[in-house]
Amino acid sequence: MDYLSSYIFDTLDPIKATPRSVLSGYITELIENAKARYTFLEGLATQLREADPYSSASYTDLYGSMNTSVWEWIMVCFPLVLVGYFVFTANKQVSALSQAGSLQGREASHERSARAKAEQAALQVALEAHRKEVEKENAEKEQKKKKEAEADRKEDVTVPKHAPPASIEMPKIQVSVADKFIYSWGVINVALTAYFLGHFPGHFYLWHSPKCIVLLVYRWTEWKMDGTGRHYLFYDFCYWANFLCLYYIWFNPHSAETFKILFMVSNGPLAWAVLAFNNSLIFHSAQHMVSAFIHISPMLLSYCLRWHPGEEVVVCPETGCEVVTHFDLIKTTMAKFYLPWLVFYYAWVFVAMKDRVKRVGATTLFDHVSKIGGEKWFNNISSNRLLQQAFFMLCHYVFAMCTMLLAAVFYHHKKSHFSFVFIICFSSAWNGSNYYMKALEQKNALKKERERFLKEKI
Repeated sequence: MDYLSSYIFDTLDPIKATPRSVLSGYITELIENAKARYTFLEGLATQLREADPYSSASYTDLYGSMNTSVWEWIMVCFPLVLVGYFVFTANKQVSALSQAGSLQGREASHERSARAKAEQAALQVALEAHRKEVEKENAEKEQKKKKEAEADRKEDVTVPKHAPPASIEMPKIQVSVADKFIYSWGVINVALTAYFLGHFPGHFYLWHSPKCIVLLVYRWTEWKMDGTGRHYLFYDFCYWANFLCLYYIWFNPHSAETFKILFMVSNGPLAWAVLAFNNSLIFHSAQHMVSAFIHISPMLLSYCLRWHPGEEVVVCPETGCEVVTHFDLIKTTMAKFYLPWLVFYYAWVFVAMKDRVKRVGATTLFDHVSKIGGEKWFNNISSNRLLQQAFFMLCHYVFAMCTMLLAAVFYHHKKSHFSFVFIICFSSAWNGSNYYMKALEQKNALKKERERFLKEKI
C-alpha cells in the first residue's frame, strides 16, 4: 500500500511539492484502517469455515464486502486528494500572479508618474519659449513704432506744409521708344488700310498679304520665345482662315470654290469673333493690334475681292459665282474646310497632344473660354475633360453655323455686306475707346483730387 500511495503522488506531483508528506500520511492512515478491517474480516471468515466447512458463501461475501469497502474508500479519497492538490497548486499560482500583477502595477504607476513629470517639464519649457517669443515680438513692435515715429518727425520737418499726400501724386510714366513706334505704326496702318480700301480695292490684297506674313511671324516668334505655350493657339480656326487667304491669293486665285469658302469663313466666325472676344483697336499695344488684324483684315479682303476684284483675281464674272444658293455656300464651306479642321483640332490638340499641352502649360481657345465664364457650363456637362472639350467644339460648330447663315446673305447683297463691315470695324474702335477713356478717367481723377487738395490748403 505504501507503494500505491507513492505511485499516486509520483504521478500527481512529478516535481514533489511540499504538500506531499501531509497527504501521504493521510492516505497511509486510511490504508492502515483498511488493513485492520481486512484482518478482522479474515478471522471472522475462518471461524465460519470451521463451523460449516462445506459452505464458502459467507467468506466470499465477507471478502467481497471488504474489497468493495476498500475500493470505495479509494474512489472517494482519490478525487479529494486531487482537488486538494490542485487547489493548493492554484493558490500558489494565484499568489504568484498577484505578486506579478502587483509588480507590474507598481511599474506602470512609476511609468505614469515619470511620463507625467516629463510632460510637465516639456510644458514648462514650451511655456518659457513662448513667453520669450512674445517678449521678442513685443520688443520688435516697440522698436518698429519708434522708427516710424522718428520717420514721421523727419517727414514733418522736410515735407512742405501744403504738399499733397503721396496717394494723389501724379504718376510719372516712362514711355519707351518701342511703345511710341507701335502706337505710330498702329495709327498709320489704320489710315493706309482705309486709303487702299477706298482708292485701290482691287489691289487691297497687295496691302493685306505682307502685313499678314509679318504679323503672323512676329506673333509666332514672340509666343514661342516667352515660354507660355501660347504658340499652340496657331491651331485655332482664325489662323487657319488667314492661311487660307494667303493660299487663295498667291496659289489659287481663280478657284471659285476656294473664294466661296474664303468669303464664308472671313465673314462668318472670324468676323463675329471681334464681338465675341472684344477685339480692340489699342494702338500702343502690339498684341491688340495683331488680334484686330487677324479677325478684321480677312473680312476687308473678302469685301474687295467680292465687289471690286482686280484683273489678277477676277473670279465671279467668269465662273458664275452669282449662281449659288445659301445652302450650297454653307455646305461647301462646312464639308471642305470647317469640319476637317474641327476633327483635326479635336483629335490632335485635345487627344494626341493632351499630355504635351498640359506639361508645357500651353493655352488653348478652350482654356481662354473657360477663364471668361465658360468653365461653369463645362463643369455642368461633365467632369471628364475630353467630354467638356467635345461640348466646346459642339458650341463652336453651332456658332460657326449661325454666323455662316448671315455670311451667305452678305454674299448676295453688297449693301448688307458693307453695313456688316462697318459695324465690325466700329465695334473694334468702340472697344478701344473704352480702354483709353478708362485710363484717361483715372488720370483726370488723380489730377482733380490733387488740385482740390491744393485749393483746400491754400
